[in-house]
Amino acid sequence: MANNNTLWSAKLQIKKAHFQWALDFFQYVNDRADEVLEGEEYHKDFEPILQGIIKHHPNIFEAGGFAFTEEDDDNGEKRIWFYSAEGDNLDLLLESVKALFVFFNLDDVFDISWAYTCSRPLINAFGGGTAAVCRLAIISSDSSVLTAAHNEHVRRILFYSKNSSDVPFK
Repeated sequence: MANNNTLWSAKLQIKKAHFQWALDFFQYVNDRADEVLEGEEYHKDFEPILQGIIKHHPNIFEAGGFAFTEEDDDNGEKRIWFYSAEGDNLDLLLESVKALFVFFNLDDVFDISWAYTCSRPLINAFGGGTAAVCRLAIISSDSSVLTAAHNEHVRRILFYSKNSSDVPFK
C-alpha cells in the first residue's frame, strides 16, 4: 500500500505588536481542532473568529490542525514557521492566516506552496500547488490546473504546425 502525503513549509513574518496574539491564536485553532478546549481560558476574540471560519467551512476541523513554531530571522525579528506533519490540515492553515489578517486589517500577503508525494510511483500521486492569502481572499492553484493549461498550449502548437507553413516554437 502506498502512503500519500501533502508536504509544505512556509514562514509568516508578522509585526511585533501582533506576534504573541498570532501565536496564541494559532495554538487555539489547533487546540480547537484537537477538541482539547475543555475549561480552558482563551482570548475572548478567538472563538468568534473561528465561528466565522466554520460558518463558511462547516467541516474544516475534521482533518485536524497544523504544525508551527516560532523562530528568529537573521535580523532578530520573530516569525512563525508553518510546516507539514502527519495529518495536517492545509485548508485550516490558510483560513486561519486569512482570519488573522482580517482581524488586524493587515495588508500582508502570505504565500505557501505544497507538494503531493507518494511512497510508490503511482499515476496522479505526485504534484502540488500554491496559494496566496490576504485579508480579502485565498487564491490557490493545483498543479493539475497548470498541467491542463500546458497540455492545451501544446495541442494548439501541434494544430498550428499541421495547418500552417509558418510554425512558431519549432
